[in-house]
Amino acid sequence: MTRPGGPLVTSSDASTCSAAPRPSSVGLLLTAPADGGHHTLEHPFVRREVERISTALGLDSP
Repeated sequence: MTRPGGPLVTSSDASTCSAAPRPSSVGLLLTAPADGGHHTLEHPFVRREVERISTALGLDSP
């Protein structure tokens, strides 16, 4: 799922793999704001975006 100015989300579904079944996974790529700041996983922007996309995908946790 993509949206202008937002994260790009990709997923890997176990049903498309030839290996043993495993839980699906999601990769989340964020583009940090152009504010020159250091954005770790604990940064409010990152936490907010991970929470937003987790909710949109119906995930129980990030």
